[in-house]
Amino acid sequence: DGSADYLTASSANFRSSDSAGAITGWFKTSVADNVVGVIWGASDTATADYHHFVYVEEYLYVVHKDSSLVYSLRSTQAVNDGSWHHFSIVSNGSAITMYIDGVSETIVVNSGSNNGDWFGDMTGSKLDNVTIGVVTRTSSEFFWNGSLADIRYYSDAITATEVATLAS
Repeated sequence: DGSADYLTASSANFRSSDSAGAITGWFKTSVADNVVGVIWGASDTATADYHHFVYVEEYLYVVHKDSSLVYSLRSTQAVNDGSWHHFSIVSNGSAITMYIDGVSETIVVNSGSNNGDWFGDMTGSKLDNVTIGVVTRTSSEFFWNGSLADIRYYSDAITATEVATLAS
């Protein structure tokens, strides 16, 4: 409902050896608005300076912050329409690829560069908090308002064929 429902797990140095990987799942916004809602996040609970999260604010976004912002990327397709959508965020270690409903998106770079940084690229404090439906840095914020299903993390860069299978 966008107020306090989420999953969280503590995990010291979450995937700190992964230089590539993927986050996938299904989401449905409850209303067509531009309210930020986090689907999946990993963060350092001691500071807001280290995090990686996927969220919807009209478009699908992925943000990676390692002390300073490394990148903020978004899709070109609006996804806040109250319909179910499958998403995949894939890093091959050199660039991020976004998929919506099994189709590769043209990525808009809001900040930084699409350099493919992933969890193993965190140089400072390590991520110790993994969440679904919220991001928790020093406090929990940006609660998801809608439905989520089958959220997954892969420790390798899945292929476009694998993304299409997951979205089917």
